[in-house]
Amino acid sequence: MEWYDAPHGPLSTTRLANGLTVVAQRDPALRGLHVHLRYDVGSRDEAPGHHGLAHFLEHLMFLGTRRHPDFLETLRRAGARDVNASTSQDRSAFTMTVPSELLPQALAMEVDRMTGLARVLDERALADHLTLVRREERERCRGPFGDAARLLFEHAYPPGHPYRHPSMGDTDALGRLSPEEVARFHRRHYRPERATLVVVGDLDPEAVAGTAAATLGAAPGGGGVPPRRDGTGGPLRGSPAVARATCPAGTPPRVYALLHTPPYGVREHPAYAVLAAVLGLGRGSRLFRSAVRDARIARPAGELMASWELERGSSLLYGAVTATPGTTGARLLDGVRTVLASVSDGLTPRELQRAVRLVRWQRLAGLDDPARRAEAFAVHTRVTGGAHHAYTAAEAVADVAEQAVVHAAGRSTAAATFLVCGDAGTVAAETAR
Repeated sequence: MEWYDAPHGPLSTTRLANGLTVVAQRDPALRGLHVHLRYDVGSRDEAPGHHGLAHFLEHLMFLGTRRHPDFLETLRRAGARDVNASTSQDRSAFTMTVPSELLPQALAMEVDRMTGLARVLDERALADHLTLVRREERERCRGPFGDAARLLFEHAYPPGHPYRHPSMGDTDALGRLSPEEVARFHRRHYRPERATLVVVGDLDPEAVAGTAAATLGAAPGGGGVPPRRDGTGGPLRGSPAVARATCPAGTPPRVYALLHTPPYGVREHPAYAVLAAVLGLGRGSRLFRSAVRDARIARPAGELMASWELERGSSLLYGAVTATPGTTGARLLDGVRTVLASVSDGLTPRELQRAVRLVRWQRLAGLDDPARRAEAFAVHTRVTGGAHHAYTAAEAVADVAEQAVVHAAGRSTAAATFLVCGDAGTVAAETAR
């Protein structure tokens, strides 16, 4: 067991014999235990024709097993709350808050669905849960800009890149999968070697490690970690590009921007997080001052540019700017691109200091939330080699220099992808001038 003296309380990491990693932090200020179980499987691990399978399995994990046929209600009746799950490009995560006495039962149920879900998958179960996924798809894509993420990613990443398709995937293709194909994906990726358990609360870290060993430690391991799909998938485009999409009449034009950055967790990444704050975080950002306040071509928003932190291959900065009445999509695009290019002229000391303080505060404040802290511990356990790096990553922002931000801006804007919604015409791509 490894220990780290962290600000919120002592932090321990234990690796079980089957390869599963257990992170526990004692925080006496918390009520209940915040449980976060991460599997290293996301949409980037899906083969062509199986896009959306990781997200589909997230839903199927609540199907129940022969031992626990009513998984969700069993947990809730026992006192669990905030039982949830999510899937991204890089991982699937299952979360809940439980009273301390419920932890052994909760982890026993987790290992049951880790090892036993495949045995209850059949055509009816897949059809029922695919209906839920399609309903979620409709809700996510509702509205005039609902398809923007898919269009952006298709133009930002080359064919075959594991980040090119959205985590929601292709529900029509999912409907053609057999129970055995779904079960094979589950057996391959839902393994202890690919899992990280984080528990945060008023706990005894050694007792948590013992409970995890008695429950999750029973899952058979030793098969090795399956190789993940390469995070590059071919070279990214070397020049900017613009895609255009028509939105319904009466909808204000909007410009989306994706800027490539190094993966989250590498040494250069903090400079790109600071760049996002310089460009789009708050009323003092360049996009707000230029496009909203001065030119009055964009509507106010608290965050016009943010960091989309992907763990393998190219990560992203993501921006969305909505036009004011009378402003065309072309005019808004010109304004956004002018602001992005302006960083090459350098930053004022006050501007850099503001951005660094905002990013550092965001990251440290995020760690005050136990659910977000548990997620950060899981991410850094897998990406940077230690849960405690969730704290050092927040502090590393303070060392970002102006030259690093200017360099980051030059690299990321060189291959930026823009999507203009609202102008007449069909979806098309062109090389930006």
